[in-house]
Amino acid sequence: MLKAIIQTVTPFQQNASIIFCDETKKCAIVDPGGDIEIILETAKKNNLLPEKILLTHGHIDHAGGATEIAEILNVEIHGPHINDKFLLDELQKQGEMFGMLSKNCNPDKWLNEGDTIELGNEKLEVYFCPGHTPGHMGYMIESEGKNLFLGGDFANHYIWSWAYPDWELRFDRDREGAAQTRRRILGMLADEKMPFIGYHMPWPGLGYVETRGDGFRYVPASYQMML
Repeated sequence: MLKAIIQTVTPFQQNASIIFCDETKKCAIVDPGGDIEIILETAKKNNLLPEKILLTHGHIDHAGGATEIAEILNVEIHGPHINDKFLLDELQKQGEMFGMLSKNCNPDKWLNEGDTIELGNEKLEVYFCPGHTPGHMGYMIESEGKNLFLGGDFANHYIWSWAYPDWELRFDRDREGAAQTRRRILGMLADEKMPFIGYHMPWPGLGYVETRGDGFRYVPASYQMML
């Protein structure tokens, strides 16, 4: 069985998550953008054993604490896609722009669509979700016949990105590609009634997607997801 703990970090109020196998207590820290002492304390108080760091993309609020946590815990960083290398190479500069201390990041493993990640006794499947950044990834967890999707910033505003998924947003590097990814992923989540973790969704950052007209709406769920 897999569980997800959501911890809000950084001035961006980004919902970092810790995904863990309940049987082995092995966990993956997903998108540790900063406030690493909070993330590490969350893992410690839940008696978790960090095994790896997963990144959805290379922006400071998602990857800013990755290198430091990897050095402290002696764990590997996996993801995102290599197309985000240029962003990870400039994390320190990104941090300086927003008054956040950060180190550049060199992942131990770049990921591609269809890759499988082992976590304790469970597995995650990798989805390529480009647009917001060129190398943006998502992670699908399947456990005991149920699914949970870790979406990063594929739809980064819970009202406009959802109600009007085809609108092009200035925060997206490839605006047309981001719109295509939003409609594809939101449509999948709505059709399959699948819960997901959204990294800039309102607390608790965990919810479902419903169709509304030609768009979608966000329906929040409880703060801890058990699969």
